[in-house]
Amino acid sequence: MMTRGTFILALNGIDERFVAESLQYSVGKTKKERTVIRIAALIACLAVVLIGALSIILKSVNDQTISTQESNLGEELTFTPVSKPTTGHKIGVKCRSLYSGKTITFDAFMSQLLTESEKTEIDGYPVFEVFQETDGENGTEERWIVINGHEKNYEKRFSLEDLDFLVAPSSESDVFDGHSERVVLDFRNLEPGDTVTLVVSYGFFYYSNNPYNQTQPDDSWCGKRIWLYCSCKENGISVSANSLEDAESILNSKN
Repeated sequence: MMTRGTFILALNGIDERFVAESLQYSVGKTKKERTVIRIAALIACLAVVLIGALSIILKSVNDQTISTQESNLGEELTFTPVSKPTTGHKIGVKCRSLYSGKTITFDAFMSQLLTESEKTEIDGYPVFEVFQETDGENGTEERWIVINGHEKNYEKRFSLEDLDFLVAPSSESDVFDGHSERVVLDFRNLEPGDTVTLVVSYGFFYYSNNPYNQTQPDDSWCGKRIWLYCSCKENGISVSANSLEDAESILNSKN
């Protein structure tokens, strides 16, 4: 058993050279640890500064984007045909009342009511169409807008297999819960003061076996349409579902 006296004697027997080396190692290790801690602290501080700066930049860009959208676009409008439904076709449009620049973008929604037996009887195809009904205001020269890259008229034909996502669950289903198509209108061919009437439609072109009207001839059309009235001015393009006069009044109120 080691007593206090024997422990002291043991310590006295240790070579002083080993003690000095041990102290030097401990001091060097402590300095190295302190250096590592200081570097880690510096990196952490720099990370906090960078994250704070990035947050300020992103917030500034986001605020600027929101401000631009609010200042350049009019209120959101929702259009559907006002007449009572006579067919199983539904069409709706969500757009803005006012757009800056020469290009406007909106979404058209469509759906179809069909029973399982009607699906097998149809000999035709569903079609979504947007076309320009009138040219420039004075009519002396043709000035057509470009619709999804097509001048004056854009048509998308669906296959009967597409009815899987076009058919609405029930007659009470909201058309805006159905399938949508993006529409881009380019007005660069028009002059300030021109007005344009657009037709947005969804329906069926039938060859025969029309489930709604068996007497319709081949290549007949049955569906729903919305008329959009657009006014082109220097400060933008306005849209109305009521009339050309209403579309012009929207732009005049912004002057």
